[in-house]
Amino acid sequence: MKARNTTEWKKISSTRGVRYYEHATRKYKGNPDKYYSVRWYRQGNTLEEGIGWTSEGWKVAEIADLRHKLQQNYKSGEDPNTFA
Repeated sequence: MKARNTTEWKKISSTRGVRYYEHATRKYKGNPDKYYSVRWYRQGNTLEEGIGWTSEGWKVAEIADLRHKLQQNYKSGEDPNTFA
């Protein structure tokens, strides 16, 4: 029997396309460290890229701004258009 993935992703209600999960044991400033990822749709496909941890300095507003910029780059044919 295959083990279930117990990672519970949480959406950020004020920010479209950004979500996170809290690590079970990893702490940052006394709270569970959060790992962020972004999701969007291109040509009918859902794409998702992992971004990083709160402890690495990532902030929700910064991630949302970068996601928006990358979407605009994709629409205009400019690079970069992914976080990778």
